[in-house]
Amino acid sequence: MTNPQINVKGWKAIPVILVVLAIVGYKYYAMRSTLDTDATQVKKSLAAL
Repeated sequence: MTNPQINVKGWKAIPVILVVLAIVGYKYYAMRSTLDTDATQVKKSLAAL
């Protein structure tokens, strides 16, 4: 299997970077917000200290 290489240059790179950052940010947010209720309560109680 070959890996196609994508070259993005100039102004086209800006939207590509924004899309990649949006995807990474969403995945990070989704990962952080899926804690179960008990873990969320422990995290809140530790933050309150």
